[in-house]
Amino acid sequence: MTCSALFVGCGGGAGSSGGSSMTPVVPSNPVVIATATPSSVQPMAVVLAGPGNALSVSGTIVGVSSTGFQLEAGKNIGYFNVATTSSTTYNDFKPNYGDFVVADGTGSPQTSMTATTVRLMSLPSAPVTVTGQVSAMIAGGFTLTENDTKSSIYWIYGTKFSGDKPYVGEYVSVGGLGSIGASIAALTVTQTTASAVTPTPSPSPAPDATPTPTNTPTVRPTVTPTVAPTATPGGTQSHPATTAFMPSSWGKISAFQVFDDTANGYITTAAASSNGWRYSSVWGSRNNIGTAWLNSNPALETGYYNALETDESSTAWGAIGHTITWWKANHPTWVLYACTSAGTPTTNPAYVPGLVTNVPLDVHNPAVVDYQIRLMANYAHKIGYRSLAIDEAVFWQADAGAGSGSYGCGIYQNGSFVRRYNGLDDPNWANDVVAWVKIAHSILTTDPTIAGYHIKLMVNHPANQLNANETALLANVDAVLDETGYIDYGRPSKQTVSGFNMRNAWATYAQQHGVAVMMNANWGALSIGTPQIDYSVATYLMANLQGESLFASSAKGYGMEQWHAQYQTSVGAPCGANYADATSTGIYYRRFANAVAVVNAGSTSSQVAHLPSGHSYTDLFGRAVSNPMSIGPNNGYVLLTANGCN
Repeated sequence: MTCSALFVGCGGGAGSSGGSSMTPVVPSNPVVIATATPSSVQPMAVVLAGPGNALSVSGTIVGVSSTGFQLEAGKNIGYFNVATTSSTTYNDFKPNYGDFVVADGTGSPQTSMTATTVRLMSLPSAPVTVTGQVSAMIAGGFTLTENDTKSSIYWIYGTKFSGDKPYVGEYVSVGGLGSIGASIAALTVTQTTASAVTPTPSPSPAPDATPTPTNTPTVRPTVTPTVAPTATPGGTQSHPATTAFMPSSWGKISAFQVFDDTANGYITTAAASSNGWRYSSVWGSRNNIGTAWLNSNPALETGYYNALETDESSTAWGAIGHTITWWKANHPTWVLYACTSAGTPTTNPAYVPGLVTNVPLDVHNPAVVDYQIRLMANYAHKIGYRSLAIDEAVFWQADAGAGSGSYGCGIYQNGSFVRRYNGLDDPNWANDVVAWVKIAHSILTTDPTIAGYHIKLMVNHPANQLNANETALLANVDAVLDETGYIDYGRPSKQTVSGFNMRNAWATYAQQHGVAVMMNANWGALSIGTPQIDYSVATYLMANLQGESLFASSAKGYGMEQWHAQYQTSVGAPCGANYADATSTGIYYRRFANAVAVVNAGSTSSQVAHLPSGHSYTDLFGRAVSNPMSIGPNNGYVLLTANGCN
């Protein structure tokens, strides 16, 4: 999962740091206007459009520059840029990080505006505590139900979280300012249990809520495919819990981009500025282009790249890391060294192949993780990134440094070798990766002393069985990139029915717990043509709720745009979950309002797909197909039709 091993050809990103200073700057003589106190707390960013492009925007300031400031927005808006001029008036304050403000002016909803007035907003003074069940996610927060009373909870810049991120069905206790039954600005959100609510509430789930998940993740066995009827009942599937990482992909084919600059090629600043609307996120955008992506999509997540087990690069992505010489002189016990394939310690740093300027560090040491996250988050925030894109968040090692089969194994302390790991698959490594994301999540969500506070965390981590380590990792990230995907680097023939169902269960679980899924379809040496696009989209649709995106490309497509016109197809709301054919081994379907996705999910031979009768079908490329139809092994189609749920 490194630039050389899996992210093939990753070599761009070097250069000087971009972005402007975020030092607060306002006119020297601001005009004083009356302070306005809202009657209730507003969401993180509310955009009210009026005549003549007039806008009123409220939210929490997360960045300030000489030309204005940036508000932290809800999931449907993204970060919102507010430009100020010498004519902008203020109510006797200077905009700074953490201020809750309302700006009036002109501009485009969900994009940016030029402010004529900026007012510091006072939060309600009445302290309240409410404990209940999360019944729905809303822009900027969630709805909490206590004894049939619903309150709108909005997290603000200083909100502190304890436990898992709020998701539909979880019980939490909220301390904040506001009024129960109306709006509350959360100062603290603490995970709790149903027994903390007296009497026990019996809320009716909102229409868009998922079934209540258990509060404690459990180890799940391998998912066994079940035989289901050829057709599903009419109607559409209700919305599940949403993710705050990306706009909803409900009934859509959502795309993301892997890198925007590699040895394969690069995306120009002009193209990024124009085409950001195509994507939910950019994994590893270079450091002088991150904000350009936002010009046509303010909600897009741009990710600052680094590998989990290394210092930041001393030559690329801002060159903010240190050399091995510096580490030996300043923190010699923080460097991770390699053992040979036989387990013999060496004095070679355990460099990740392809990242020869990234010094390998001992992530078993919590001080190392604290250093990494603060350095990355503060720098990423400074130059306009939205997320950290962390490679190598896997439960086995990709470190080397001492020849074939070598691995990172320990440190040197006072001249003596201290072993950390025995082999590439040492369970201690998996435990340390889980500990790493927990520390990272805690810093990024609870420590307002760093500029990158509330920056998001996306990790490169393949689908896995939902065991204790897996669910713990998913509970501490905002998005996961499954680089293996259904394609397995151009080897879909390795896909099995059990593997297909495992990946579907994993992606479904992640989305139901508020984690976005970035599904990679890397076709290796194969070029991307009609069969590859059809199969990539069909498999993606099998588990997409409303928090999944797709990247389909050949191995050499990283760094260049891989968007296909077929992604604009509206498949419509799903009618239900995917299901197996009653008689044909390995054939799976998922029906949508405007389409049926069908996949041969692992059979070694062609199988007959029995499509719902009474329909005519065309694929994503407008070609008519017959019913029944023969589907080859590891092949799939998205078949468009009318009234797909009937």
